[in-house]
Amino acid sequence: MASRGGADHGRIPPVPSPQTPRPYRAPLPRTISTVLTLLVLFAGVQLIAPGLGDHWFGADYAPDGWTHAERWKYLLTEAVPLAGFMLLGVLFWALGAPTRRAEADAAG
Repeated sequence: MASRGGADHGRIPPVPSPQTPRPYRAPLPRTISTVLTLLVLFAGVQLIAPGLGDHWFGADYAPDGWTHAERWKYLLTEAVPLAGFMLLGVLFWALGAPTRRAEADAAG
């Protein structure tokens, strides 16, 4: 059966090599990657523990009406779902291992 547009939908296209000409180049890719990684890490830490590194849940960082003793409750409401999503990602990665192994065997 012929496919529409002449595309072979059952075939995985080859991964282009780094030497393949590109229509554009990212300016300073390593610098941008490093800065963005640091920003994501900072945002993640501040989500879980606002003010960590200065005054954890100090007056400038705690929501209005919160006491210092409630920081552990907040930490758990942020850290438990984050840990759950991380474990879900590890589960999906582990479940994909047979597929990755089969593709590696087929490629070479």
